[in-house]
Amino acid sequence: MPTLRTPDGRRYQASDDAEATNLTLGHGYTLEPEDTEDAEQPRARPRSRRTAGSSRPRRGRHPDRCRSDHALSKTYKFNRYVAEAKAAPFVLELDDGQQISITAPDADTVMDIEESGSSRRTLDLLTGEHAEQIYGLVCHQPASVLNGLVADLVDHFGLSAAP
Repeated sequence: MPTLRTPDGRRYQASDDAEATNLTLGHGYTLEPEDTEDAEQPRARPRSRRTAGSSRPRRGRHPDRCRSDHALSKTYKFNRYVAEAKAAPFVLELDDGQQISITAPDADTVMDIEESGSSRRTLDLLTGEHAEQIYGLVCHQPASVLNGLVADLVDHFGLSAAP
């Protein structure tokens, strides 16, 4: 049975290889060597030293930045991103009790938002088919109303300023 290290440093004994694979791929667990007491600890590569008079930097990979050790590589599952995506609509309730349900933008729309450079265009892209109605609500209000609404939309849909 594989032994794993939890993200907070505790040890966990997986019941089988499938569970170990699931935990290492999506939950931040790392696989421990089978016999941790006898396992040789990886050693840091020594840094090269320049000789006095040497002005050229050492060519090749930097030992601390690039590792060719394939044991450290990790495989990411695209379906995990799809499953974790926030898809619930943003429901905006108006004073008269009417509700406007705004659906989450797709990735293409998010890229358009990032390139728009315009508050009006950003609002149009975020609110989709409800853009005219939403614009009518905020256009004569203080700017903080627009900023707060856009910030809540971005937060609700799990968007960020730079993906």
